[in-house]
Amino acid sequence: SICRVGDDWWDICENNSDSSSQSLFLGDTSQLDPNALALTSVCWPTNNEDEDGESDESFLPVQRFVATAWETESDLLEYKTVADKAQVTVKKFGELVSWGLGSLNELEYTCPCCTSIEQLESFGLGPTTRPGARGGMTQMLPLRTDKTRLTEESGPKIEDASARPSHRLASKFVPTKNPEWLRERETTYDAIRKRREAELDAKPKIPIEVTLPDGTVLGLDHNLTSWTSTPYDVAMCISEGLANIAIVARVGHTSRVGQTDKDAVVPGDGIQYNYGSDDDDKNNNSKKEKGELWDLTRPLEGNCNIEILKFDSDDDAGKAVFWHSSAHILGQSLEHNYGALLTIGPPIAGGFYYDAYMGDGEGLSESQLGEIDDEFRKSVKRKEKFERLVVTKEEALDLFSYSPFKTALIAAKVPDGTRTTVYRNGDLIDLCMGPHVPHTGKIKAFKMLRCSAAQWLGDAKNDQLQRVYGVSYPNKKLLKTHIANLEAAKERDHRRLGVQQKLFMFHKLSPGSAFFLPHGTIVYNTLSEFIRTQYRKRGYSEVITPNIFNLKLWEQSGHAKHYKDDMFTFEVEGEEWGMKPMNCPAHCLMFASTTRSYRELPMRIADFGVLHRNEQSGALGGLTRVRRFQQDDAHIFCQEDQIQEEVVECLEFMKFVYQTFGMSYKLELSTRPAKALGEKVLWDRAETALAAAMDQFVGEGNWKENPGDGAFYGPKIDIKVMDAMDRIHQCATIQLDFQLPIRFDLRYRKKGGVNGENQSDVNGNVHANGDATNGAVTVETTVNGVNGEKEFDEGSVEVLPPDFARPVMVHRAMLGSVERMFAVLLEHYGGKWPFWLSPRQALVVPVGMSFVPYGNRVKDRLLAAGFHVDIDDSTKSLKKKVRDGQIAQYNYIFVVGETEETNDSVNVRNRNNEQEGEKKMDDVIAEFKNLCETYQ
Repeated sequence: SICRVGDDWWDICENNSDSSSQSLFLGDTSQLDPNALALTSVCWPTNNEDEDGESDESFLPVQRFVATAWETESDLLEYKTVADKAQVTVKKFGELVSWGLGSLNELEYTCPCCTSIEQLESFGLGPTTRPGARGGMTQMLPLRTDKTRLTEESGPKIEDASARPSHRLASKFVPTKNPEWLRERETTYDAIRKRREAELDAKPKIPIEVTLPDGTVLGLDHNLTSWTSTPYDVAMCISEGLANIAIVARVGHTSRVGQTDKDAVVPGDGIQYNYGSDDDDKNNNSKKEKGELWDLTRPLEGNCNIEILKFDSDDDAGKAVFWHSSAHILGQSLEHNYGALLTIGPPIAGGFYYDAYMGDGEGLSESQLGEIDDEFRKSVKRKEKFERLVVTKEEALDLFSYSPFKTALIAAKVPDGTRTTVYRNGDLIDLCMGPHVPHTGKIKAFKMLRCSAAQWLGDAKNDQLQRVYGVSYPNKKLLKTHIANLEAAKERDHRRLGVQQKLFMFHKLSPGSAFFLPHGTIVYNTLSEFIRTQYRKRGYSEVITPNIFNLKLWEQSGHAKHYKDDMFTFEVEGEEWGMKPMNCPAHCLMFASTTRSYRELPMRIADFGVLHRNEQSGALGGLTRVRRFQQDDAHIFCQEDQIQEEVVECLEFMKFVYQTFGMSYKLELSTRPAKALGEKVLWDRAETALAAAMDQFVGEGNWKENPGDGAFYGPKIDIKVMDAMDRIHQCATIQLDFQLPIRFDLRYRKKGGVNGENQSDVNGNVHANGDATNGAVTVETTVNGVNGEKEFDEGSVEVLPPDFARPVMVHRAMLGSVERMFAVLLEHYGGKWPFWLSPRQALVVPVGMSFVPYGNRVKDRLLAAGFHVDIDDSTKSLKKKVRDGQIAQYNYIFVVGETEETNDSVNVRNRNNEQEGEKKMDDVIAEFKNLCETYQ
């Protein structure tokens, strides 16, 4: 028999076993409650096994969708509750096994037929099926996501290694120069390489075309061949000079030849790669457009687009690869000097580090950095080539059998039956996805900076590791500049200057919350008033919102699901409440509090409300990472056709702020990520509007696109500002949001809509009781999930009536956190505040005790004019008073004596000890007002 449901025909229609006359199908679909249906999982069976796991060559692979259906929605909710409890039980069971809970939560691969819909996006498994036999889709491989690095305990300590065969450390660790396993590892590597060379020889060698960024095509005339020619050969076709300074290439293949499943690799090194565009957490389209980072010496696999990157490439990919390669040389030095067992060695902002196990002794000291430098230098002089080698999981386990750390990473990160990669330079062979520089000789200038303790996978319960930090550059001049900047950064550290200038303090009874002292409060309030002055000029309305909310608000906004662990929560009258970590949901409630018209848009709402975020204690650091802070937070509700104009205005605002601070900036457009919410067509329009705004603001070609790095709720403009030491800070932000207006069912009456005759409630129903006198309508502001019982469901938001539209929400901040900006500016200025922002604008210094009364009159007059002035009426010498004032960074020092009292004047010196001479008090006040009004 066959059955039909709507337009779909089913080839098999089995009967119920209890009654041959009763079909498994209902009479019609109207008997199903749409609210009682749920898709629960997706299966990808392998392409040669049937359901019983038996081999079946005739089996055609299918993608299986599993769903559940119940009579009522309450039945479905009850089922979900049971399922959630079962999932918790499984996770708790994971705590009982030796690999710990972390292995269940953090690993990026899973049984393909046990993948719940909720897990699919977190595992990154959406669009990555690949063609299999007979046109089907093979089982999905794990992906590299932002959760690639293991963060939980994922194995026993070395002392307990006997319990697990894969963790082999025969005896207690003893530091040894050039240990025996170095030679054993090389022997194993050489055997594997011979097997791979045979595979490479079998690859098809055909002519290929390479397209350069300017559109130039290198073809047959340049003798470029698949699986033989490399990006280095392409660079040589352009110029030998470019080839000599090149670091890495970005390659986007438009076609490949000779690829097999054996060429697919998965990361096994435990490093989160945040450079280039080969991160699968980005959307697939942007990856195809931009390409992936590629070793200069790695053969090309077909026709492609190529960009040759230098150390100072715009996106810092060249620097990251350069520093990653330097980390490998550091690892080699640690192995040679101490026989250290390497764990993870990534590039970081401003350099690199390597974590290594060196036993449970005292660890490394700063005095040993010199011998590490010496061994590093030997490798650089040898110009050892970086070689990439693809290995199977079994080969990798054999290659690193001496190290329980590497085998733990391989076992956790590399699924059975797949391959990963290792890199070799000299006798160092390391688990790594690369890419790397061509050879160690590229690292011409380097320095090991410091060493510290660390823990395996960041867990204090695991083995203690030694971390060595370093930095490197292509030439000594760049290194010298960097070291000088590091020394300057130490001198400018805001924590040090804050104590010296008595600006703020911290206390153990409120960690992560700054106590701003009187002079620090002056700076804090001046920054806030600086922004408020602009609000008044730029059409913003400042509001004040509550500090605590029922947690149902955050469930409605979606923050509770993803952000609750970072919130301070507590119980009030049997319900859960929380300190607000951001202002946007409260502003949505304000927008929804009454009927809105298109005439009110754009609506710009600003809020300096106090925010609290439950940062981990180990992450707290001065003013840059705190638990209590304020933002110059604002949200703009606008029509879609107003996006470009509003964004340009935000950029103009940002330009004014950072030019005032004397800081430069760069702009990046971060576009739709793989896990984006909302329709792609809406994203495309929003991204087009942002791109047009940036073209209008800085000109076409003067900003960079960052594909796939937008927020899940909308595209954003990342604003990177540079301070006096060329350090990059991300403070200001402009982000579009389509989701909160949907979640809070925000709406406004469109132009040409019904005017006072009818009104629509939040459920889309039209009522005929509007106020005809002013065209206003009343909208009930009860938000589903806030005053109701049900959790937010996008499907529950009804289509807007014809006369209403949904606003776009723009999140924007100029300073960001005022606390963090305070720290950035303190270091940017080196403690020498400009006059308008200074907490110590002038110090009055009487030449003798008899002139103290006049000094006080000068001070009081300046205070009355609104300036921050102190007087030194101590008995110290005049020279000592002036010097103390200069050290305390008073902008001006007014020396007063008999002449000044007679002439109603002051003798002016600035903090650089430059004498400006005698000035009348009226002139001084006028000059000070001008300095403040012009932000000097």
